[in-house]
Amino acid sequence: MIESNDLSIKRAALTELLIFFIVAMLSALIGVLLTTLLGKYLDITSLQESLKASNEANTFAARSTMRMVLMVNHLFLFIIPSLVFARWIHKHKVWQFLKTNLPQRANHWFTSILLIIVSFPFAQFIYWVNKKITLPIFAQNLEESAGQLTKALMVMESPADLAFNLLAIAILPAIGEELVFRGIVQQYLSKILKNPHWGIWGAALLFSAMHLQFEGFMPRLLLGGILGYVFYWSRSLWIPMVAHLVFNSVQIFGKYFYDTNEPTGFNPSEIERVPYGAALLSLLLMTILVYTMHQTRVKETN
Repeated sequence: MIESNDLSIKRAALTELLIFFIVAMLSALIGVLLTTLLGKYLDITSLQESLKASNEANTFAARSTMRMVLMVNHLFLFIIPSLVFARWIHKHKVWQFLKTNLPQRANHWFTSILLIIVSFPFAQFIYWVNKKITLPIFAQNLEESAGQLTKALMVMESPADLAFNLLAIAILPAIGEELVFRGIVQQYLSKILKNPHWGIWGAALLFSAMHLQFEGFMPRLLLGGILGYVFYWSRSLWIPMVAHLVFNSVQIFGKYFYDTNEPTGFNPSEIERVPYGAALLSLLLMTILVYTMHQTRVKETN
């Protein structure tokens, strides 16, 4: 009887997860249609060509329009389908299911954000390792295209550029991607696989693969794993959202101040390899913080 109940729970969870993916695809299609209609009025094609030139000749208006397109697509791919699905399946327990409650312990905020910050050197080292892997031609073309667009969008000549990038590249992704990959996918995979760790890394794998940027696959997988454990330990979606926001914002602020203060600036994206000592120290600090959060979780469940 117990095995039969477990099987029915797994089937129900798998069915609901498939429903979510269908909802997300339909919502994404609506987003594409909206941006297509927007393109009739704003000449998106010429803007894309301008931005892919990856130089400072592209205008603030061009960058702003493309950021608006990204925001619309993100809303319809992540945020809207997550909320529609949660409301449809979980009725009046939407926020309870998504775990949008504040964490029980205030130190979860500090520890999680510190974990993200200290992970930067090790993540950069993993990124360097990832770049050494030879990619097939199709992957190289995708990487080049994504890199050109990202580089162009990261041109920030004014505080308005900075604010727009924080909204389009930091805030909305932190909310939407955490709603999908931690709030929904991780929870369902943990039920289906009957193991929270498999659920965490399964969601992290999908999180990294979804970006279609192969050179950053391994560090993004690491980030997804960290955010997954932060969510699991804190039992609050706000913690990985804020940690994700910090991770994205640090890179945007770093790029902004590097470009505006070039003699003393710092551009983390152009580092070939961090020193081994820094990577090892980063890994050690991450291990200590992970152990601390794990022990806190054990004490709370006992």
